[in-house]
Amino acid sequence: MHSRQGTLCEMQHAQSGLSDVGRPLFERIQANLGPHARAADIEALLIDVEAAIASAEQDRSAQHAIAIAASSDDATADAASDAEARSARQLVRLRAQVEQLTARRAEIAASDRRREEAAHKQEAIQRRDALVADLAERWPVIEAEIVALLQRITDSDDEMKAYEPSSSAEYLARGLSGWRHNGSPVERLTAIRLPSFADHPWTAWPQRNPNMLTLLPVHRRIGS
Repeated sequence: MHSRQGTLCEMQHAQSGLSDVGRPLFERIQANLGPHARAADIEALLIDVEAAIASAEQDRSAQHAIAIAASSDDATADAASDAEARSARQLVRLRAQVEQLTARRAEIAASDRRREEAAHKQEAIQRRDALVADLAERWPVIEAEIVALLQRITDSDDEMKAYEPSSSAEYLARGLSGWRHNGSPVERLTAIRLPSFADHPWTAWPQRNPNMLTLLPVHRRIGS
């Protein structure tokens, strides 16, 4: 009987250290199967449950040895056999609860991921909405400045044709000596197609000729 008592004491000692709030192991398991459980808490609890399983297995083996020992009298053997059966039932219960806790941990982890994704989505929406506001406020101003500069380049090039036909304010401002650089042609700023921010679906540059009923080919719609 001493061996049985010693093994039970070891189990009780093991289970007494399983609760960080002073509750029995099975109460902790039930609490962590509830709606307020956290994945990290279940992770720690699973370690404790595995330790309890190992302790119960040791107890069952010890009681089995006592139950079949030739030196055990009938009362001792019967008591050990009963204790072995209790340990076996406890093992079944603990192993089932390991499966339940593992499933619950997976559910919580999936829920946490969904919450994180929802939070990230909300943050992305907020950043997008901030950009919408910035674009609506700033882009028309930037567009107008760009178009004005491009028009000034065009007007200056036309004006300089009578004096320095090959000169352009654009390549001078860009630190170039002409329209080729290292043997390759340089793309001109005035050749860009700038979509209109508000006048859909036309371009802000090249500009439409207001004096013409039809649009020149360079003023075609975006994507045409």
